[in-house]
Amino acid sequence: MNNDLFFLPILSQALESGDRSLIRAALEQIDAKGSLPQFKRGLDQFRQFVNESKSRITISVITNGIRLDPIPVPDSGNPIRLGPILPGTCVIELSSGWLLWEGTLSAKELLWDLAFPRKDLPVAADSGDNDEIASRILAMPDESFSAIVLPGLESGWLQITVS
Repeated sequence: MNNDLFFLPILSQALESGDRSLIRAALEQIDAKGSLPQFKRGLDQFRQFVNESKSRITISVITNGIRLDPIPVPDSGNPIRLGPILPGTCVIELSSGWLLWEGTLSAKELLWDLAFPRKDLPVAADSGDNDEIASRILAMPDESFSAIVLPGLESGWLQITVS
């Protein structure tokens, strides 16, 4: 096989397994093998492809069967907010087809008066900051993504961060 494409069988084997730990191991193997002079060009092309692919991936939320407008995956550490979210079923996925979270969000998690019945809804202008209080942290299978539920007056929001 052409040295420029050395990574294809490594990726293919890992992806066929469906095991995320094997996919991570395959990426490490590609980096290690790419450090050899005869595979450097292939590694550079692989990285260029990955970077271009990442720039096209979006995050989508489907709430009660309705898909909200997708948002590009943000840079690391820059949270994005998706919503409004109403009580019911919710799916968070990447445009690549990768499922980040699926479940049900209740009115108690999404509506401020039910989530925090004895607290006033903070107003950023009054407090001088906009520290919001999450009613739930969503467990995601990929540790590079995190999401919290932020309740509001009539609906809630999801705040997703890439680490």
